[in-house]
Amino acid sequence: MDRTLETRLRQAGALASLPNVAMRVVALAHDPDVEAEPLLDEIQHDPPMTARVLRAANSVLYNHPRRITNLRQALVVMGTKGITHVALGFSLRGLMQPAGTSPDFWRRSVYAALVGRELAHRLAPLAVEDVFVAALLQDLGILALEQALPADYARIVAGCDGHAARAAAERAALGTDHAEVGAWLLGQWGLPELLIEAVARSHDPRGVAPARRTLVHCVATSGVIADLWLDADHEAATERAWLAGDVWLGLDTEVLSGVLETVDRRLPDMMALFDLEAVDPAQLDAVLAAARELLPHYAVSHGGR
Repeated sequence: MDRTLETRLRQAGALASLPNVAMRVVALAHDPDVEAEPLLDEIQHDPPMTARVLRAANSVLYNHPRRITNLRQALVVMGTKGITHVALGFSLRGLMQPAGTSPDFWRRSVYAALVGRELAHRLAPLAVEDVFVAALLQDLGILALEQALPADYARIVAGCDGHAARAAAERAALGTDHAEVGAWLLGQWGLPELLIEAVARSHDPRGVAPARRTLVHCVATSGVIADLWLDADHEAATERAWLAGDVWLGLDTEVLSGVLETVDRRLPDMMALFDLEAVDPAQLDAVLAAARELLPHYAVSHGGR
């Protein structure tokens, strides 16, 4: 990445560092010798964070049959990674709303996080939490570029139609894209290398080491599938989603349809969890119905499953 751009990024206001409570929680949770008490103590000293963790523990993310009423119960249900990632995600929720950001930014982030989680449940169950947070953060570089280059960045991406076009315009103008910038930022925060690589490769997951391949491919595929709910050209978005699922994860149309059905069912609750404007259920159902109709056609036309 260009040094001038890196300097601008380092000076880019709120995103230059995480809130203190999030930094401490992340550091504790990634200490292999950490005990529960310091982690819970850190969270409970921040009442809004405590409320967020309990809200997440009782959400569709975990589907626990009984009501979670305290942090110790939440730790049992969510694990240290789950609590860490909720603390990180909700801390960023307050940062990731600069005035120039498109309202679709957070919608895509949340859609992708839920899609990634559902993919991981089926393909990498031990990596569900990592996939969720990496998918949530994969477009963080957009915000960093907006803050570092407010006027220039708006000009660079003006008229871009879709996510791939945005990334291509970034590379043409800056020699890098928001995936690389986001990965750099996560490195500055001291997040695990696994998350950094997943974000860095979210546009092109080729060549990943076998041990990380499924996780990284789930993250890369999550964003493409999320665009089903956001792109105006629904047919093209469905074809891209099918291709990504087939090429990167070997998904057949039945599995992909199952992922879409689960996301369709859980999205309203996820939007509420992240304090986002409610999605019209009829619109969600229309996207799902169209995808169900189109997916078999793409599978046949591309010689897939």
